[in-house]
Amino acid sequence: MDHPGRLLSLFRAVRASQDTSGEVPTIPSITGHPSVDRVLKTLPIPALATLLVHIRTWNATARTSNIAQTILYTLLKLRSTEDIASALNSPTLADGDTLTLMRKETVTLKEFVESVVPYTERHLMRVEKLIQDSWVVDFVLGEMDGGFFDETGGVESMDTD
Repeated sequence: MDHPGRLLSLFRAVRASQDTSGEVPTIPSITGHPSVDRVLKTLPIPALATLLVHIRTWNATARTSNIAQTILYTLLKLRSTEDIASALNSPTLADGDTLTLMRKETVTLKEFVESVVPYTERHLMRVEKLIQDSWVVDFVLGEMDGGFFDETGGVESMDTD
């Protein structure tokens, strides 16, 4: 838990192994591996607090937000709200540091949500824009297939009458 880069690499490796296998898992898993789900479900409160801090940091970057969102979703599905609130309200993290945002005070559940939601909304807007752009590309390709070019590859003559 003290090495967020290694932890992020672990979660990426789990996701990559799920994506490349192409198999339907026999045991359903949110993260991509049932053992990772079990670990997240049974994390002690101080370790959960540390993970939530890492999730908040990872969510701030588009490159790592998909992992952050997956792990946060998993925690929200597998842990109770009371567990998450008590982790955020605990005075110390697993490594003994206090849980802080930009100030020197403990983060409440409300502050955590307020720090995660704006970045999440930004990521959702980015995905929606990508979907819109893909529709434009699909439309243009469809129009190109629809007769703008003849079978020989040349441009059809246009009537200008």
